[in-house]
Amino acid sequence: MGTVLAPFEARPYGLLVRGVRAGQGPPALLLHGTAGSWRNFRPWLPALLPRRTLIIPDLPGFGDSPAPPGGRPRPRLRTWARLLHALVAELGAPPTTLIGLGLGASVALAYLAVAPPGTPPLTALVLHTPAYYPGAVRPLVRYGVPLLAAPPVFALARRALEHPRVQDWYLRRLVASPDAPAATAELADDLRRASLPVLRGLARDAVRADFRPLLRACPTPTLAIVAEHDPFVQADAVLALAALMPRAEVLVQRGVGHGWTEAAIEEQQRALARFLDAHPPPG
Repeated sequence: MGTVLAPFEARPYGLLVRGVRAGQGPPALLLHGTAGSWRNFRPWLPALLPRRTLIIPDLPGFGDSPAPPGGRPRPRLRTWARLLHALVAELGAPPTTLIGLGLGASVALAYLAVAPPGTPPLTALVLHTPAYYPGAVRPLVRYGVPLLAAPPVFALARRALEHPRVQDWYLRRLVASPDAPAATAELADDLRRASLPVLRGLARDAVRADFRPLLRACPTPTLAIVAEHDPFVQADAVLALAALMPRAEVLVQRGVGHGWTEAAIEEQQRALARFLDAHPPPG
């Protein structure tokens, strides 16, 4: 397919999903982060494009994929995961590699949980900042998300989160890296386009889902990546995946938070290249 990102459109269950695809080799499904888009993966493309054919959708309600009209289906992790199974079937590209960032890691785990019989097995799984059970989520986030998502509060929280100053504070203090202004501009644009009702439903699921039983039995080679000072997920809990899962390794990026510095990106690229080369799909 080559290294030029080509846009695609699909309609799993009648819902419009847009994204991009490119690369070489077996298919990989990439799921972006919280209130993000396919552009979240720009820093990883140099490591991924030579090794896999990338399918990178904007999840419904984010980026260029509109939220479901009328709020149906309701945004839930498992519902969005089933949409993704229908998406890759429509594209004729069942993935052998699955990659998720942040909220996308939770969607990826739900994708594994609802896989229908006959789904081709994965040969590699990559999870960045996975909130794989409630104890992995920092308490302020674990208890704050359900509070903000409660019906009496959400209307007020939505008005605040739609304010440019609040969005700027959120991005600069919690999400972005101070030495990557171009990435910050894309993150801000993605946040403005995000459907907050969809984000509410997915985030509420993400902070209370417990995927530990699934992961204990997961035979797929797995690379988990987390920043030492991430404000959303506790690094020590992610480090425990190395003992919980049969074939997992964990990279804790020392001295950094949620934002990706240039040094952190270089370390991620090296880890991805090594991991994917070590676990190629059959044939």
